[in-house]
Amino acid sequence: MSRVFIPRKLLDFESVQARSLSEACNKKLRTDYEDLCIKKRDLYKFVHEFLNFFILFWRYTFILKILV
Repeated sequence: MSRVFIPRKLLDFESVQARSLSEACNKKLRTDYEDLCIKKRDLYKFVHEFLNFFILFWRYTFILKILV
């Protein structure tokens, strides 16, 4: 069985490349996740405000129906 000699510098370079690629992927995933969380939070805010408006509108129209 023959062995292939790989220079140490090449191995170090490949490990550095793999590590930097991994860090870049993790950073991209983290920023995507943060963006998703922000969008989700904004959606929850919108739904909450819409429901508050709808409940207040319904309440005041109900009071007006009773008064009129």
